[in-house]
Amino acid sequence: DDGQPLLYAGKCHAFNGESESGKSWAALIACVQAIKAGGHVLYLDFEDTADTVVTRLLALGARPAQVLERFHYTQPHEPVMTRGRFTPANADLADTLERYPPTLAVIDGVTEAMTLHGLDLLGNADYATFHGFLPRRLALAGAAVVQIDHVTKDREGRGRWAIGAQHKLAAMDGAVFSFQVKEPFGLGRNGMCAMSIEKDRPGQLRQHAKGKRIADLHLDSHPENHALAWRVEVPESGETTDHVTPSRYMERVSKFLE
Repeated sequence: DDGQPLLYAGKCHAFNGESESGKSWAALIACVQAIKAGGHVLYLDFEDTADTVVTRLLALGARPAQVLERFHYTQPHEPVMTRGRFTPANADLADTLERYPPTLAVIDGVTEAMTLHGLDLLGNADYATFHGFLPRRLALAGAAVVQIDHVTKDREGRGRWAIGAQHKLAAMDGAVFSFQVKEPFGLGRNGMCAMSIEKDRPGQLRQHAKGKRIADLHLDSHPENHALAWRVEVPESGETTDHVTPSRYMERVSKFLE
């Protein structure tokens, strides 16, 4: 709401968080803003369905004509590359990038995308391979690339990156955001999640953050007709995470001392 952009053109970003933490909603809000500004969006959906995604776009304020003209949705069922060789699906991707140069590209479901390509989620080399032939390629086409990814359930040991290889953090040349639910969102219920910066390679965002916290995403659902309203606000405080007691480490220290 202060006019400060959160994504870098031609760079790779990550939206990391637990399930239902607001990361997909944030990506779709970016999609709505991009198509309203006259840009094209490429949405590679490895997790959900077109019905769900388009319904949310319309609820967030996109017009049907804008979605038809500027939102390019695909649900990949075959890999772009296998065993180091491009597949016929690569030609489809190349054609789309040439016909509709995207200002924003979203990869919804990195775990599912890597699994489709037969790559090891824990392997740094495998993620580097994936990053090179898909996210980085989309960024070189000029798009701000958003990868939606999950984090481990272990809050104490999850670190700053998503589930799997540590190279997921190192490879990002844009910004990495973590999402944390403050108030759960649902039909007829207002929710809010906090967005925090875990990495900002270009360095133009940290000066606008309060601590690590860069923005608060509010989703408000009318209690009767379920009409959706949203806003992305400057956070009131720099709080980033709830207090987590490191019970597992405390137990190990205790046993060592005993």
